[in-house]
Amino acid sequence: MAMSINLSQIEAFCAVVNSGSVSEAARMLNCNRTKLSMAIKALEKDLDTELFVRTGNNVTLSETGKAIFKDCDNLLVTAARIRQTCAQVSGDFATELRIAHDDSYLIRFGRISP
Repeated sequence: MAMSINLSQIEAFCAVVNSGSVSEAARMLNCNRTKLSMAIKALEKDLDTELFVRTGNNVTLSETGKAIFKDCDNLLVTAARIRQTCAQVSGDFATELRIAHDDSYLIRFGRISP
């Protein structure tokens, strides 16, 4: 069976882990709980395992969830780095460089008058 894991699923998983709640993760990602839950369920189906232990309204990481969390988090960091690199190469990357100087240095050495 081919896996069709996508970054949205990984992002949903990591958001729930980091926030400790599906509701809070949905707020963080600016989506509704149903969409977030569906993304996690799809990830669990693709991986053929449960990533959370669900008890009532609470979710805690399963052993598998604990085992893959760091890799998932690193994947999101790598994806962000890829986006940034592509933006830099294409010239869309905006950065600001501020250079400050102290006129007192130039005054002291006679380069400018006070």
